[in-house]
Amino acid sequence: MRIQVHAPFTLTHESGERTDFDVGIHEVSKSTAEHWFAKAHSIVLNPVKTQTKENVNTKTEKKGKEKINQETENKEGIDEPTEQTPANDTAIP
Repeated sequence: MRIQVHAPFTLTHESGERTDFDVGIHEVSKSTAEHWFAKAHSIVLNPVKTQTKENVNTKTEKKGKEKINQETENKEGIDEPTEQTPANDTAIP
């Protein structure tokens, strides 16, 4: 993974090994990029998200539910038309 360091820092790994990072772009392991201290001093560039079949199905289901909810809201906001007859005509002559 690639990170862009915006403030220099030294990361001490669980093994005790220390790695110095200067401002700039660095190629690092996923565990280093996701470390809380590294996150505080850098951003991940072009994170790769793994898309599984479950993720795709969940997104599709959410979009479908949102569309149904939106259609329901639209229908609820529309009053049924009423017929204008001379008996209930309120226009001023």
